[in-house]
Amino acid sequence: MPSSRREFIKSTSALTMTSLATTTGLTSSLLAATKSDIEKRYAQAIIIDTLSFAFKWNDKDIENWRRSGYTGIFESLPRRTLKEALDALVTWHQRIAKQPDIFTMALTANDFKTAKSEGKLAVHSRKRSCSWISKT
Repeated sequence: MPSSRREFIKSTSALTMTSLATTTGLTSSLLAATKSDIEKRYAQAIIIDTLSFAFKWNDKDIENWRRSGYTGIFESLPRRTLKEALDALVTWHQRIAKQPDIFTMALTANDFKTAKSEGKLAVHSRKRSCSWISKT
């Protein structure tokens, strides 16, 4: 049975915690984490989808994002021509301007933290590396 990305992340987190607990001797405290503990930690975490593309960001996509618990996305830009890439950037800026209660532009790591606290989706146009992320 296929699972969602969220279920995969939660399952992987639980397995990682179990492995860490047994190799470091922290077994009792980490293995005592219940499903609600894991859910709470996931809800508090900053989760960034770095493979986001091909969404129309209609009502269904926005509903799915809210259920996912993601804090932000790296939106992949078209690479064929500069015009296509610039058009995609303009589209995102327009979308953010029209729906500032849902989307916010992410230029720094703090932008993701702010989006999390405000219940918004932080959007960054994907680049080839993450060296752009600064601490402020």
